Amino acid sequence: MKKLLAIMLVLCVLCFSGCGLFKELIVEMDKATALVEDFCQCLAENDIAGAKALMHPQSQPSASNLSNAIYNWEKDFGIDFSDGIGNKLNFSIESNSNSDGMVHEIEFSRKVGDKRIEFEFVVVKNSAGYGIYSVSLDD
Repeated sequence: MKKLLAIMLVLCVLCFSGCGLFKELIVEMDKATALVEDFCQCLAENDIAGAKALMHPQSQPSASNLSNAIYNWEKDFGIDFSDGIGNKLNFSIESNSNSDGMVHEIEFSRKVGDKRIEFEFVVVKNSAGYGIYSVSLDD
């Protein structure tokens, strides 16, 4: 009987600690989503400095090359972010956590002007910092 109670106690502790980790993951996913939303807002407002501040220290493109990346996106896709970025048309997030930190892959479509653009972000939290690690666009 004591062994059964000990096993049940261990299982309860594991369940509650697992719930805490799950809750932490949900909070981190919400933070990553808000970070991406802020980045899109910076693009729409032509706030390059604000967008750069949201980038991870090891990001691709690097924060120093972000202006060039934005220029190339607008040229390649025939868009102007200052025309406005619409509401998300679809959304997915996948998160992974390991000993090095946490990675969130966020994908969604939005209208930029009259074009539907697919956005893909990778948000990283590790010992080097927190921020948007990579951004890619497709039409």
